[in-house]
Amino acid sequence: MLFCPTCTTPLVAIEFQKVELDYCPHCRGCWFDRHELALLLHGDPAAEVRLALGERRRGGPPCPRCGDHMEVSTAEGSGIQLDLCRHGHGWWLDAGELRALINVAARRPDLSALSDFCDSVFGAAATE
Repeated sequence: MLFCPTCTTPLVAIEFQKVELDYCPHCRGCWFDRHELALLLHGDPAAEVRLALGERRRGGPPCPRCGDHMEVSTAEGSGIQLDLCRHGHGWWLDAGELRALINVAARRPDLSALSDFCDSVFGAAATE
């Protein structure tokens, strides 16, 4: 079982357009294993996620796979902050960052439905 690196809630595996992602029903963040984000954005797990990332710095939340602290980087020109496992296990996107990333990286309007899909499955985000 994977746990949210932000709030430690157990992540729920959901499938969207043949991509399994691990979703936090509490804080609405998403974990993507190594090639799942490329598959979602570009339809090809071997594709590179086409983002110009700024300098990476340590200090991110723990990776749900290995527990080591992730690196934090900002997608240049968008202000989207991404947490990346420094061992290549995957990507963590906080609530709202996935929709912004889709708009910047993929420009695929069909993917904007992902946030709506998650909201319909899990309802509104819980408040702390």
